[in-house]
Amino acid sequence: MWSVDPSEESLKRGAAAVQDAGLTAVVTLGPGSAERLPFRDEEFDLTVGVMLFHHLVEVTPALREMGRVTKLDGKLLIVDWGPTAHLLPFAIEHRVEDFYTPRAVEKMFLETGFGATVEQHPMWYVVEAVKV
Repeated sequence: MWSVDPSEESLKRGAAAVQDAGLTAVVTLGPGSAERLPFRDEEFDLTVGVMLFHHLVEVTPALREMGRVTKLDGKLLIVDWGPTAHLLPFAIEHRVEDFYTPRAVEKMFLETGFGATVEQHPMWYVVEAVKV
């Protein structure tokens, strides 16, 4: 299992959490961004983005890149905050427009060539897509 983050501080915190959980043999952390993943084409059966989209200036390049590293018939799974999440007390300040509606996310998936199932919850959503 791999996890990437452009923030050195986040990687340090992640490494500590992985070590505390005793998962260093199965989890690898490294520098990277959703728009430029440091992996080969079609390397993974499952590509996951958790609470990621609201940090991106543009989601479509990240979706394309996540699709690139996902094997044919592999899955993409996205979990993120919905539009009402701007009301939460985040450590980093966010604007209303940082958060996407599930409908907007579904449209982005369709525009990048993925069919997607969107499950909406009061403050967050889950998207599951298969690369075909």
